[in-house]
Amino acid sequence: MIKAQGYLCQVCRLPFLKETPVIDHKHWPKRPRGILHSNCNSALGLLLDSPEVLDNAAAYLRAPTYDVVCTDEGTDTEG
Repeated sequence: MIKAQGYLCQVCRLPFLKETPVIDHKHWPKRPRGILHSNCNSALGLLLDSPEVLDNAAAYLRAPTYDVVCTDEGTDTEG
């Protein structure tokens, strides 16, 4: 499977250098999907293995930012 992926993580498309690859799987039915970095696999789980939630997260990251500055105290002040 990893050879068919070109020895790259299926999520970030980066090679497995120092990290041991992990097998990602669907939970029902329990079938392998691909080989991932551990962090990439964890990210999918934190996003509930949901394409919709992942799409929402991607849209959020692409959205413009607010014109404020975050201070060390965690409060926002006009920038």
